[in-house]
Amino acid sequence: MIFEMIAYIQKDYERYLTLIEQHVVLDLIAFVICVGAAVPLGYLCAKKEKAAIPIMAAANLIMVIPSLALFALLQPILGIGNAPALTALVFLSIPTMLISTRAGIQGVDPSILENASGMGMPQWKVCLQVEIPLAMPAILNGFRVTAVSLIAGTTIAAYVGAGGLGFYIKLGLTARQHEVMYIGALTVAAMAILVDCILAHIQKKQIEKIA
Repeated sequence: MIFEMIAYIQKDYERYLTLIEQHVVLDLIAFVICVGAAVPLGYLCAKKEKAAIPIMAAANLIMVIPSLALFALLQPILGIGNAPALTALVFLSIPTMLISTRAGIQGVDPSILENASGMGMPQWKVCLQVEIPLAMPAILNGFRVTAVSLIAGTTIAAYVGAGGLGFYIKLGLTARQHEVMYIGALTVAAMAILVDCILAHIQKKQIEKIA
């Protein structure tokens, strides 16, 4: 099986590299959007309980929606291609990052914030220079989970015509070519492990920095 996989990659290496590129681009775009949406929302939920109730309820609702079902629901509305794939990936990934950000901000010692305010620091400086750095280990934990989930979830994007390594998995299942399916699955797994190790290293450094 391994030799069959190697032979197939050698024969189809151009498409293999293209699918990896498509997969990575989709993941990066979705991840950046998630950070831009989830971190501010998580901070808001940590500070404003009234705002947290509906936002957290919506996040919990999204978390119980099966990934494939959301892709299927968006396809008639947004068609096929990157639009439904990115929309589904972002919606499915925001809750995890939001929850970790909220937990990290709420875990900051209130006395540290009081001391910072007492020294005359404006609220925006307290947020950026005190709260966020202290909450960063928890936030980075959410980043890790979200990144790995995105890499795995992007395989479904092939079913809505967005490309990525899910194409090989789909092709392998349809044509009963197990070596093709394994190429897609193992490459996705390797990417997820690599990204998780990188983010785990960054998280470890951040913990050591604030310890």
